[in-house]
Amino acid sequence: MSPFDQHQPAAKPLTVLIVAYLFPPLAGGGIPRVQKLVKYLNRMGVHTIVLTVEPPPGMVEDPTLLNDIPAHTPISRVPLPRWMNAFLGLWRRRSESESGKQDGTHSVDAKLHETAQEHGQARSLNMKQGQTDQRNTVFRKGPQKLKQSVQKIVGHALNWLRARIFVPDDEVVWVRGAVRAGMRVIERYPVDLIFSSSGPLSNHLVARSLKRKTHLPWVADFRDPWTENMHRTSIRWRLALEKRMEKSVFEEADAITTVTESFAQDFKRLYPARDVHVIYNGFDPEDFMELEGSPPNAPLTFAYTGILYGKRHPRYFFQALKRLIDDGMIRPDDVRLEVAGVLDYPGRSENRDALIALGLETVVRDHGFLPHREALALLKTSHVLVVFGDQEATAGRYIPGKLFEYMAIGRPILGLLKPGEASRIIEQFALGVHADPSDVDEIEEALRHIVTLYRSGALLKDIAHCSSKDRLSANERLCANERLSADERFTSEACLALEDRLRRFRRDVQAEAFYALFQSVVGAKQR
Repeated sequence: MSPFDQHQPAAKPLTVLIVAYLFPPLAGGGIPRVQKLVKYLNRMGVHTIVLTVEPPPGMVEDPTLLNDIPAHTPISRVPLPRWMNAFLGLWRRRSESESGKQDGTHSVDAKLHETAQEHGQARSLNMKQGQTDQRNTVFRKGPQKLKQSVQKIVGHALNWLRARIFVPDDEVVWVRGAVRAGMRVIERYPVDLIFSSSGPLSNHLVARSLKRKTHLPWVADFRDPWTENMHRTSIRWRLALEKRMEKSVFEEADAITTVTESFAQDFKRLYPARDVHVIYNGFDPEDFMELEGSPPNAPLTFAYTGILYGKRHPRYFFQALKRLIDDGMIRPDDVRLEVAGVLDYPGRSENRDALIALGLETVVRDHGFLPHREALALLKTSHVLVVFGDQEATAGRYIPGKLFEYMAIGRPILGLLKPGEASRIIEQFALGVHADPSDVDEIEEALRHIVTLYRSGALLKDIAHCSSKDRLSANERLCANERLSADERFTSEACLALEDRLRRFRRDVQAEAFYALFQSVVGAKQR
């Protein structure tokens, strides 16, 4: 029995105010958790009201994401101060190439520097297989050295200021206006509960202020750690201030949720008196219905959707691939890596430089940012889906959100991940292979295994349907990835067993878990 079955809607529908700086049409890795929650809570009869930002200039947008949001959903969009828009626009174009993370500013994962249109989102998708595009595969050396030097100096100066002015993140300047807007919402609507999801962490500061003013119950959701984040600040006074902020959130929130067991254990160690509920990130089965396409016979196509930066880069993957080419195992023309997102930020060229140095310029096609549906289609037409994980020793505590969408696509996964929850998921569900992202030898071994399967025609042999229906659910497609014995041969019983094991990764089921928690928190407050 699901949590939703146990907690049927009361006579008075639950009304939830959701505080989420990142919300469609903004696009990026931090968007789907709240986007899908709003979608499915409304289907359960919950009234949702969203408090978010007026999309700042320069951030990536995908208006198609709004298709998930019911038209009747009230959305209060709060603009940033004009001076902040100017500051962030300058910083993004000059220094976000370093990901904004080494200074501990907790830059949100969707805070990206250009719109999809500016990045040439469809350039290489319009090409025929095997055709090269000078704009994508022949990498230019970029801006002149003097311009690059000036950009780096300005970027370092802006990062220095950001790290000391904007605590806990850039979005703190949104807090005051968001609190005022939130109070207007609460005065107008019969809000039963406040829900905030970070990053940015400033979302929790908005929710904390609203709770203090209204005494409404509050659930705080953490997609990443706060003071124990692997990108936390190295500035001691700032870290001490953020620890006080974090402590107040954990003391004042009525419930805490997070996305991995590792995060939950860390939070419980810091705050042993608090229960921490784990509700994973996941995939929306409806996103994958009627998604057509299959990989080409050649070349062997890898795909990655997301951003790459200093501590998450593909250069060891390139080195390992170069070894296979030098050994004659595969030719450059017979392999391709499709990247949808950021290969190198403006002003940076380490990844392109590595390709040139290794003679692999024609191997990578950089699509820039793609609308979500187009990105899924790119994955669907690839042989192997790559997860480039961070190379920090503690990165194994994180589960990249894209892993769950890769699951639903039904293609083998190459996880370049530190040992941890994500690599265990790949093993548990036999989704593919994984290797340490900073170990060229391990990556080479994984690539040799993949190329051997590809050349023998066995790479996709386990991708089969559990049903003959024309429209398969994402879970039925996932059944195809389970390595079953010859006797089982994808029987309906085996598929149902796998579907049951994967339910916790479905967005609709996760929304049920949130709904049950919200009902419990509101009920406890009323008693």
